[in-house]
Amino acid sequence: MIHPVQNARPSVSAVAGVMLMLAAGSVQAGTMSSSPTPPVVTSNDIANYAGIVDQDKWFGPNVRKGQTFTTGSTPLLLKAVSYFMVNQGAEPTKTYSVVVGTFSGGRFTQLHSETFTQDFSWNRGEYMTWAFSKPPVLATNTSSGVEVEMLTSTSPWQSGIPYICITENSYDGGQIYGFAAHERASEQESRTMRSTNDRVFHLDLQDSSATGPEPVVQVPPG
Repeated sequence: MIHPVQNARPSVSAVAGVMLMLAAGSVQAGTMSSSPTPPVVTSNDIANYAGIVDQDKWFGPNVRKGQTFTTGSTPLLLKAVSYFMVNQGAEPTKTYSVVVGTFSGGRFTQLHSETFTQDFSWNRGEYMTWAFSKPPVLATNTSSGVEVEMLTSTSPWQSGIPYICITENSYDGGQIYGFAAHERASEQESRTMRSTNDRVFHLDLQDSSATGPEPVVQVPPG
């Protein structure tokens, strides 16, 4: 269920990954972690933990796995992004880019990007979390999107292919989308939306003016 407050086998080229990071202008480096337990949902978070109906195969550069969402009237910091993975785990070392932006008329404008390194093994049935070193401030009452791209891998696909879990259209504030970065003319190019589905995801959001801990809210299991 959603948080009720917020309504084949390509090789991975290190050179391609470096070029993509330079193109994105990303200089910050965030941190990664994994856990079989869903991230705790606090008062400003957006989460979709509904039942799984599909999977999205993910290995190789130039393909971003995205999810749109809608912000409310409170300015928020996006502290971290989590996707739920099934099937095989994935071995190190892999690098990722996480891009945050806004949508207007179906076109995407990038606001923030950071790179991440997976230097640990993750297992099937775990939530992968990318935590920003410098959380971006999200605009209020805006259609936004977050997209994650695997840039490089020192281990081949035989050591594990991540599969991102997909639900039905369970979160009414957004939808799943994908973006073939190698085909882009610019970062503002339109994305391919899939209005019938959402990812199993969690956005760790905090009031940009908050100083104390945020209250935890109850999220019914999917």
